[in-house]
Amino acid sequence: FFQNTDLIILDSQYTLGEAINKLNWGHSSYSMAVDFAASFNIKKLYLFHHEPMYNDKDLSSIERAAKWYHSRMKNHNQKTIDIRIAREGESVEL
Repeated sequence: FFQNTDLIILDSQYTLGEAINKLNWGHSSYSMAVDFAASFNIKKLYLFHHEPMYNDKDLSSIERAAKWYHSRMKNHNQKTIDIRIAREGESVEL
């Protein structure tokens, strides 16, 4: 169903460590979202559902970390994923 999707918005509220510590909370991590997008050859990934205690600096850090994580994935033949943090008021044209 998700294979070769143009854009997906995924819950990515936490780092992997935070997601593991809050396993039953129903939220994912940015690294899980990147893994998902890479597995299905998704072109654009929006990281969504942010931790309410995070500030803009924290969210920018997650966006940078997700891009870094994707750039270090073992499958170097993987196409580039356009990774962005979802922002209030932003709209996306499909």
